[in-house]
Amino acid sequence: MASLADRPMLRAIDEESLATARASYRADGAMVLRNVIPPAWIDALREGTERLMVDPPEANEFSRADEGRFFGDSFCYLRVSEYHDFIFRSGIGQLAARLMGSQQVRFFYDQPLVKEPGTPKPTPWHQDSAYWPCSGRDVISIWVPLDAATPESGVVRYVKGSHEWNAYYPAENWSDRVDIGEERGPAATAGPGASAKQPRTLADIRDHPENYEFLSWNVEPGDVLIHQMETIHGAPGNLTQDRRRRAISFRFFGDDARWDETRPHFMRLIKRQSPDFPYPALQHGDPISDPLFPIIWPA
Repeated sequence: MASLADRPMLRAIDEESLATARASYRADGAMVLRNVIPPAWIDALREGTERLMVDPPEANEFSRADEGRFFGDSFCYLRVSEYHDFIFRSGIGQLAARLMGSQQVRFFYDQPLVKEPGTPKPTPWHQDSAYWPCSGRDVISIWVPLDAATPESGVVRYVKGSHEWNAYYPAENWSDRVDIGEERGPAATAGPGASAKQPRTLADIRDHPENYEFLSWNVEPGDVLIHQMETIHGAPGNLTQDRRRRAISFRFFGDDARWDETRPHFMRLIKRQSPDFPYPALQHGDPISDPLFPIIWPA
């Protein structure tokens, strides 16, 4: 295991390649960058993820043992040193800033998602914004695979251009252990865009994929997938019998992100399950400025 001092910064991306990547991200809602993260960081993130998976709370298991293991967690950087070091020392914040064109980036949260071999449970089609207490165009996810991922093993798929549909799709439960719909605040409504015409539905994407254009890439450790929070995405189960699909999504707030209390969101669920969780002291419409979401760029 390399020491912290031995772990290099993320691979530098030249301005021409970055401009191409930014244009794809803005037009399509998702894109891939190749060979960005050095192997020493991948090894460190694997080690931290393995510790998380030892005897976790039941709520962190999205499928039952006899169905194959689908594990998830969040805000792990608060207790996993490898995640914390990666967020603050790898340069991932600068990458997020350059892709969004933001002057300042705050870290939102991390989310490891692991599908063991023979786990058929899919990640349902969804918008991240339906689960999150925020609004704004500058909210980005960087999906870091710790294993090679393909459609057979559960790589993420995106509905091209769906971040521009101006529609809201309510959160769906990923398991029968928790109900995200319980997590409504005093200002809760159906959510922005709920009254607008919605010719497309998540069920239609699932049942009639021929009507949509999808983006998906086979990825190796070191590559990253990037998407905007309104982009509809999901992932199949891991149908292989000999390959894991370990990945971590790192989420970031850019310049225009604001706190949004108008719909159910996962942070109320965390607070209900873990009373000591440092829930942000923010009001609806506030700029994101709580210690739980530290500034990571400029460093």
